[in-house]
Order: sequence, then C-alpha cells, then structure tokens
Amino acid sequence: MNKERPEVQFAISQANKDLAATIEKTVNSDPLLAKITKLISSEDSYSLMSVCDLAWAKSGTTTLELTLFAKPMLIFYRADWISYLIFLAFKRTHKVGWPNLLAGKDLIPELIQLDCSPEKLVQYSKDILDVPGLGKEISLELMALKNKLGEGNYAESCASELAQVLSN
Repeated sequence: MNKERPEVQFAISQANKDLAATIEKTVNSDPLLAKITKLISSEDSYSLMSVCDLAWAKSGTTTLELTLFAKPMLIFYRADWISYLIFLAFKRTHKVGWPNLLAGKDLIPELIQLDCSPEKLVQYSKDILDVPGLGKEISLELMALKNKLGEGNYAESCASELAQVLSN
C-alpha cells in the first residue's frame, strides 16, 4: 500500500493493553513499518476513529464503534483452523461484522480466514479510497445505522437490534 499510495498515513490503535508491547515490538522490528506507522494508545482510540478515512478492523466491538463514527472499514479475522472449523459448525449467520448484521446486507467487506490476505486488504482499501463516492456511500449507510440505533444508550439499542436480527 505504501508503494502505491505513499501519502497514506498508517496508525495502529493499541486498544488491547496486553498486546501493546507485542505490537510495538513488531512495528519497530521493520524499519519501513516503523517509519510509516504511528502507534496510538488505547486512550486515544476514539480520537483516531474520528479522523481516519478508512479503518482495518478486527471482527468485534471495534466494528460497532466505527459504525457510530460512520467510518468506512474493512473487517478482517483469521483464527487457527480448529477454532475456525468450530465456528463454521455453529455459526448462525453468514456475516460476522456488526454493521453487516445490523444492515441485513453486505455493507462492509469481510475478509475472513483465507480471504484475509495483505493483497486483499490493499485491493479493497484502494477501492474504497480511489472510487469516487464509495467511501461516502458507506459512511452514509453507517450513519443511517447509527440513527436507527437511536439516541441515548447505543449499547442497549444495539443489543436490542442484534437480538432481533439473530432471532430471525
């Protein structure tokens, strides 16, 4: 991505304090990665979300948080094969990302297991960043989801919506 889009700035939120040292060690072990990547503390994660143009988000709560900021994202997840096979055996939905579950459609690309590769992350990122209006369209859809959840306690509203979606 850096070769094709050197103007893109990368930031990693160290939201998981247990992994912060590992993330820092990994980034600093590669001179190019260390040069182009800014590490953000867990306390500044929401500030980062509010200003990013695109996020690569692990499947989970982060996708819901990014939805509340109406930020385009790519959802990615890789697990060991045993965990993934167990997931496949018991899954009740075809999607794993909160925005897609809430929208009831494929709104955000999900790169799961074999689809989760550096090449696909770059390809989808370029699509969102380079295709006029695509990022804006995603943001508008996410804003509609946020509005659907209503004012007040988003967590309770989201839990209610998800329970309704999953019960169907």
